[in-house]
Amino acid sequence: MSSSNSRAQTSLLQETLDAALTRLEALEDSQRQINEENQVLRARLEEQALAQAQPRGPDPALANTKEPKVASPEFFHGRSKTKLAHFLLGLNIVLQTQSSRFPDDRSKITFAISFFRDEAMSWIEPFANKDPLDQPDFMKIYRLFVNELKTIFGDPDEVATAERQIRALRQRGSASSYFADFRRFAAVLDWNDSALASQAYTGLKDKIKDELARIGRPTVLNELILTATRIDTRFSERDSEREREQPTLSSSTASNPPRSSATPVTTTIKVKQEPKDNSGASSFRRGPLTDDEKARRRREGLCAYCASPDHEVLNCPRSGNSNSSRQAQGNKPTASSGN
Repeated sequence: MSSSNSRAQTSLLQETLDAALTRLEALEDSQRQINEENQVLRARLEEQALAQAQPRGPDPALANTKEPKVASPEFFHGRSKTKLAHFLLGLNIVLQTQSSRFPDDRSKITFAISFFRDEAMSWIEPFANKDPLDQPDFMKIYRLFVNELKTIFGDPDEVATAERQIRALRQRGSASSYFADFRRFAAVLDWNDSALASQAYTGLKDKIKDELARIGRPTVLNELILTATRIDTRFSERDSEREREQPTLSSSTASNPPRSSATPVTTTIKVKQEPKDNSGASSFRRGPLTDDEKARRRREGLCAYCASPDHEVLNCPRSGNSNSSRQAQGNKPTASSGN
């Protein structure tokens, strides 16, 4: 009886051992297959890395296509967050207009790195010096490379910064310049058209707002930009017209200076010694100047009182308050000394 049980147990153990050996052989076969596949994949990766490292000739289809010449991007030092956007714009212009020079992402990344300096070069150097197979993904895929640049050197809260800038923006010069800055900030924000139009109106000059109140204020951003720009352009044209139509005092005084009303006996000697004295101030009278005429005289460097280009208002002989007039008045002989 015991012998029969022993044989049964032995048979069961043998079957279990055979099954385990069968599973082990299957696992070994699977492992060998996996190792072979890994070797094939690694060989392909090495071939791709070598192919990318070697310069490629231009695409035959594009060989006869003359691409436009564009300026290279400025060097990127990594010191200013605002400079990153300018650098990426210049970089993209070159990559898009001369695409035959950059057939793959690695060539684009290498071209971008060639313009790195200072902090930017110090950051990229350890990654660029690694074996191509060990480099991070952003050194192989251009889109990830740009994202990494923005993370390291860009504004960490670009939206909040753009919102502060667009709310503080005010029109100082032309409407076209104002809207160019407005569009740049708005591109970062996720505002709807109504909110953008309202904010764009807020920063306009008062005289443009007054005209919009008269003709009707557009509520759509594009319509507001077109209308406000047209109004601003017309204001500028009208200012130029007013300057051309405004009679200038300088031309008349330069060609026909006012003559002294004093008698020849008392003024002949004084005229020879001092071409202009305080008597000129009493005989020279002008009406109030317009704001445009005042601005013109300041812009052209003319005397603010008589519009002469030969002196400033402090030395104007036609102004009773000038230094030369006061000096002439002080040197004029009195009646007693004349006798």
